[in-house]
Amino acid sequence: MARGTTKAIPSLIAQRLICPECGRPVEVNDGSGIRCPEGHARAVHDGYLDCSRPTGYGGSTARTLESFGFEWNNFDDVRDEDAAFADVYFRDVDLAGLEGKVGLDAGCGKGRYTRFLAPHLSALAALDGSSAV
Repeated sequence: MARGTTKAIPSLIAQRLICPECGRPVEVNDGSGIRCPEGHARAVHDGYLDCSRPTGYGGSTARTLESFGFEWNNFDDVRDEDAAFADVYFRDVDLAGLEGKVGLDAGCGKGRYTRFLAPHLSALAALDGSSAV
């Protein structure tokens, strides 16, 4: 969901979500987050569904997430050349064939490629383990 533009989790995304703790289906709470039958909940913060649990990571995973979070938070400007990079990145993807589909941008960082891919899909979930989103 795009920061500041979408208040609710799109139904095409919501119906695919499961609880990150127990794997059971979740219900969406009027834009405030999700909850499973076991009571595990995740809230929406700044337009994003927050499924992060930073204390659960250790060692190199924690350092990697911190490093990428620092990078994307300090160098988060959208640059003109991002469009050219996206053209190369998606060169072999049939973008027209994505119409009506649901996508996942895992490890989206600042969303550099998310913004180029989203217009071609019915819904797109962009996830990142760092503090960038």
